[in-house]
Amino acid sequence: MTHGPLIDTHQHPIPEFYKRALEIAGIHGSGENPWADWSVSSQLELMDKTGIAAAINSIASPGVYFGDRQFAARLARECNEDVAKMVSDHADRFGAFAILPLPDVEAAVREAEYSLDTLKVKAPR
Repeated sequence: MTHGPLIDTHQHPIPEFYKRALEIAGIHGSGENPWADWSVSSQLELMDKTGIAAAINSIASPGVYFGDRQFAARLARECNEDVAKMVSDHADRFGAFAILPLPDVEAAVREAEYSLDTLKVKAPR
């Protein structure tokens, strides 16, 4: 069966700053698995190898909230700025979902506005 370009609607970047931040919260991986090695270049390589034309990125689980609202807001901002750079640098390959620092609704609304209005996080072109 032939098909057009594939779009992966949910890939999970795991940047080094995110791993370091989660270490502070006592988290050493996702679920019961240690963090995978990840980089933008390795993600693009895998996409090319598997025929994925574009991907929508969403930071790896478990997210940003671990009981400290200020920590969650700072980490969400760093994650969103990082993924926005990925989208900007590779607009034809990447889009992104912003991560929000819930359950802090006010901070989540601010971050959603920042991600959409300032960072312009969006789908690939």
